[in-house]
Amino acid sequence: VTEYSMDVGGDNVDVRDVVVCSEESLVFVTVTDQNKVLMYDAVKRANPKTPTLLAEIDAGNSPDAMKLSNDCEILAVANQNEGTSILTQGAITIVKNFRSQDGPEVIPVLLNVFTEEYLRDREVNIPLTRNSMTYWSRELELGWEGTGGLIDQYNPAIAFDPEFLAFNFDGSLLFLNLQDNSALVRIDTAT
Repeated sequence: VTEYSMDVGGDNVDVRDVVVCSEESLVFVTVTDQNKVLMYDAVKRANPKTPTLLAEIDAGNSPDAMKLSNDCEILAVANQNEGTSILTQGAITIVKNFRSQDGPEVIPVLLNVFTEEYLRDREVNIPLTRNSMTYWSRELELGWEGTGGLIDQYNPAIAFDPEFLAFNFDGSLLFLNLQDNSALVRIDTAT
């Protein structure tokens, strides 16, 4: 640890990824247990100093892997389905306009639009289906059934585990690997 070290939120902080945009002199750090991405100014070797925190970006639940578009205009953050609730859904967060006067623009992209039938028809692995939740609830007496219960709130996105991200050359498309599902999701970054 040197005088140029930076504090990203205290002891035992869960940092999962660091990405650098040299063109904009920015460094992004995921702080998973705080659901944040920290944005710092990048430090040049010719002028060493402690990086300055520019923004704390609300990055959705359990931010993990990140990827910058080739032009450093878009930061994509994989939101894993980890957390305190079985109903936590895998998603991604898109961050744009890093140096905007109002702060970075944050766009959550939910993956809850897919039905079990749609996914099964495309042979996407779903580790936890509605039927399996019903089975385990009954076998283990978990109490997930009933109006408003966990089974009633079920969505296949609770079984999505977004991890790796890749942009096409111009950043108009983002490809997201759902690692536990053996699937890729294609996302239009303009919409």
